[in-house]
Amino acid sequence: MGRGPLTILGTLEIRPAQHATLGIHLAISPLIPIMPWVIRRRAAVNYSGRLPRPQSFDLWTETEGREVVTALASRRWFSVIGKRRAAKREIWRQMRQLAESGTLAGYIHAAVAEYGERIGNFALDRSSLPRASVDLRRLFVVPRAQYNAWALDLLTSRLRTCPEVRALKGGPTLITYFCFELLSAIDNAVLACSPSVRRPLRAGADWSILGVNAQVVWSVPFRPGPDWRGHYFLYEAAANGLTRARRKLLTASIEQLESGVAEFSRLRKSVILAERPERR
Repeated sequence: MGRGPLTILGTLEIRPAQHATLGIHLAISPLIPIMPWVIRRRAAVNYSGRLPRPQSFDLWTETEGREVVTALASRRWFSVIGKRRAAKREIWRQMRQLAESGTLAGYIHAAVAEYGERIGNFALDRSSLPRASVDLRRLFVVPRAQYNAWALDLLTSRLRTCPEVRALKGGPTLITYFCFELLSAIDNAVLACSPSVRRPLRAGADWSILGVNAQVVWSVPFRPGPDWRGHYFLYEAAANGLTRARRKLLTASIEQLESGVAEFSRLRKSVILAERPERR
């Protein structure tokens, strides 16, 4: 029981610990994975319908969410497990219930689906993105940091207008934290799927992610956590429409694009990331 954390899709972690349910304490084995927030199903990523508590939540409660936890704990007269610990559990329990069977569940399902559905238009709107033409269809390089920052902004703006989400006891900082964690879970699920020319990942009806580079540094991370290095290779065709001949052409084009991106200067990368077309 002295092992380190077990990472699930790079975002959710569990440690040897005790879990209290109805007053019963159960030992959790570090070898038993919990269901992640986002999973792969039928060549696409989907919300699992479950929101297990990630280890990063404890960090939030001691940083951005510390004042919220302290205020909630101060209203408690007594708690067997400690007032701060009880306040933390109360905040997460409320959000988990809303995410698994309440209004927030619909927002999460939509965010996961739209992550793939919107990336095609995102690429088309940005003339500076590296690209190639393969069999009369476009192949784009889409920086993960650029797309995830855009998707995060969209998700955060949407959730902040939802009355049920705004009423959560964690307050605005919890919404910010949750949106970042959800986007990280989606991105890490795509990364864990290891999409390729032979095993593409569906991105809407007319696009496919054919690969992920997780090494190239496009920008400095804008906050602690995943730095979203690298980029997606996005192709303008359905995942099930790639013939053997087209796969060979795509493999060669991806290699050429990869070599070209490796030679980009910091200035050129900055110009690409700075492009701000009108949001669709």
